[in-house]
Amino acid sequence: MPSVGQIEKKTQERVLALLSQRLGYTYLGDWIDRPANSNIEPERLKAWLAAQGVSDTLAVGADSILSHRADSILSQGWKPTSRSSAVDKCRSLPGSLTSS
Repeated sequence: MPSVGQIEKKTQERVLALLSQRLGYTYLGDWIDRPANSNIEPERLKAWLAAQGVSDTLAVGADSILSHRADSILSQGWKPTSRSSAVDKCRSLPGSLTSS
């Protein structure tokens, strides 16, 4: 019988295949041991937003909001069980920009 770790790894491989092969995302590798690893990569985010025509002011604000939300969720030890629970959790955070 496969262990939970083996099942999780197979699930991750399927998700990576979907994102990269079918949806065109670029897999950047496993960054688990990367120095300064973070859920939000500010420089990548700002570069992508700039390429979309977003102003520097809005890009900095987006980085701040996303980083704050990620830190808040992780500090509470919360893990989503579904997309809808993730949306509900973000809505419940203080100062949320998402309306209920």
